Amino acid sequence: MSMAEQITRFYRRKRFKLDIMLVFHAGDYLRATRQAAAEPMFLDQVPLRFGMSQDDHYHVPLLLSAHGYSTYRGS
Repeated sequence: MSMAEQITRFYRRKRFKLDIMLVFHAGDYLRATRQAAAEPMFLDQVPLRFGMSQDDHYHVPLLLSAHGYSTYRGS
């Protein structure tokens, strides 16, 4: 194995990888702001699982209504 291949293998093993799970308590927020629909809530807890490949700042906004949500990696 060449030196370049050894270095490549080393850095592939050392790459930053992290799996994250956030749980947004949407029902609590919707109840507190009086936006909740009838019980049982359509959205109570919103689990969001994502991976991080860089040791960086991640902004994860949640756009929420009583019957839907959207999220994305913000800046």
